[in-house]
Amino acid sequence: MKRMVHAGKWMLAVVLSIGLLGTVNLPAASAAPQSDNAIQEYGLHSLIKKDGTYWVWGNFQAVPTQLHGIGPVKRIIGSFVVTDDKKVWFLEDDNTSPEIKIHPVSGISDMVYFYDDLALDADGKVYVAEDEDNESYKHVLSGYKHVQFKELPGINQVEEIVFFYYPGEANQERWFFLKKDGTIWEGVNKRTSFKKVASLPESTPTKVEGVTGIQSIHSNGETNLAIDGASRLWFWGATVTGMSDGTKRHDHPKPIQLKNISDVKAAYIVERSIIAYTNSGKVYRTSIDTESMSDNAKFDLVASNISSLKAGWRHIIMQKADGSLWGWGVNKDADLGYGDYEFMHEQAVPVQRAVALALNGEAVKLNNGVVIRKDQAFVPIRSIFEKLGAAIKYDEESKVVTISRSNAGTGSAELTIVVNYKTGTTTLNGKEVQLENKPFAIKGTSYLPLRFISEKLGAKVDWSQKEDKISITMK
Repeated sequence: MKRMVHAGKWMLAVVLSIGLLGTVNLPAASAAPQSDNAIQEYGLHSLIKKDGTYWVWGNFQAVPTQLHGIGPVKRIIGSFVVTDDKKVWFLEDDNTSPEIKIHPVSGISDMVYFYDDLALDADGKVYVAEDEDNESYKHVLSGYKHVQFKELPGINQVEEIVFFYYPGEANQERWFFLKKDGTIWEGVNKRTSFKKVASLPESTPTKVEGVTGIQSIHSNGETNLAIDGASRLWFWGATVTGMSDGTKRHDHPKPIQLKNISDVKAAYIVERSIIAYTNSGKVYRTSIDTESMSDNAKFDLVASNISSLKAGWRHIIMQKADGSLWGWGVNKDADLGYGDYEFMHEQAVPVQRAVALALNGEAVKLNNGVVIRKDQAFVPIRSIFEKLGAAIKYDEESKVVTISRSNAGTGSAELTIVVNYKTGTTTLNGKEVQLENKPFAIKGTSYLPLRFISEKLGAKVDWSQKEDKISITMK
């Protein structure tokens, strides 16, 4: 990604070597009134509600699933979160289990930035991540060891940290620090000392001819986009064709104006598409999967009424003016929170609502979140029904689940509910019942209709749509 950092008369083009989030917001005036359940903050795979609860999706979680044992959360920074008490926590997802482990982080509080091994707090202090052996701990996200942060001496009052990467040079990595007084400093000698930058680095990229008045730049290192003062979109660099070993990149060194898009506020390269976000709240896409990029490339509408957008390497998450979240792009790991694992969604799909579940006033912990289909709530088989006094038996081969309750000591009538996931049929005490939505499975997790089964087991179910909360009470 490239972005422009302004500091007085300075304008520093910053090239990052890995994909940080691209984020743009429209003015707050465009947003509709929020409910009590308003989303405070969201990322590519997580969100924070106004009540401080933290929700994640992707990998094992096909829809937003509440992460218990932490909170209230006020800020998301990649795999770190900051709680209201300013404590920092690292969230470990080992990709082998639905469980996300929560680890406290020492040495820093109120973190606002993290990249590679450097962090920044809200007071402008800079920290370096170290492991338990006091070794510089780069790439913390690659695996968890006890992480502690140590303040970096010689630099403070920092507003932003930026990183240069120069392929082919002996000293490839260079760190720059924009201070609150508008000066820029560079870390030298492995950041053991700092010097004030008097001029731009000698290896500043060569001027791109043919385009002027640029207000912002975005790049993935090969394909480049620029937006000028008239909100026009420019393209140069690589297009891509072929797959795997047959992938080919086709260079277009001369910038061209993409004439079929205007009023552009921000633009990103996502998978093999250009995503253009307009000042009017519309999101468009066009493909770079072509040998030759035309200035008349067609842009297709992805979504309207978008108040903010966050872009990753392969997908985007958007928030509409009504507060709802929507996703577009590659979804092979449930990246869009839509409730499926389709590899790609070419049309924008809604991120499932983050629905909380409570039993007799106590929060219920789910490994996979509540799925809403046609206003009907579905939950994983073993999430709640055993707590309601039912015995559950699931036959993997036949794909049949049997939910039963005996009357021994309960005074309740015996009950047997049988759900066949192959045929979609459901029987109650041997008689078939018609459900509005058939039971379903999502990547090995079998879901059942919450209200139907809970009420048959003698519970009362209330759904507060305003709070996105389902409350179950045993009668």
